[in-house]
Amino acid sequence: MYEEIVMATKDFDFMYCIGKGEHGTVYKATLSNVNTVDVKKLHLLCADEKNLQKEFLNEIRALTKMQHQNIVKFYGLCSHR
Repeated sequence: MYEEIVMATKDFDFMYCIGKGEHGTVYKATLSNVNTVDVKKLHLLCADEKNLQKEFLNEIRALTKMQHQNIVKFYGLCSHR
C-alpha cells in the first residue's frame, strides 16, 4: 500500500499537497482501484515524539468513529520507516 501511495503522489510531490496540519501534510492520491483519497503523512519530527504519536493515533481513532458528510471517510493506516 505504501509503495502505491508513493507512486500516486510522485514521492509526495508538492503538486499533490492539499494542506498541512500540526502532525502532517495531506496529499491527494488516486489509487489503482480508481479511488481518490487524501493521504496524511506524519512529519518526521512528530514521528519521534511519543506524545505527538499518541495525539496522532487519537486523531485516527476519532476519525474511525465519525460519519458525517463534511468529514473525510477514514479507510486505513500504513506505516513505513
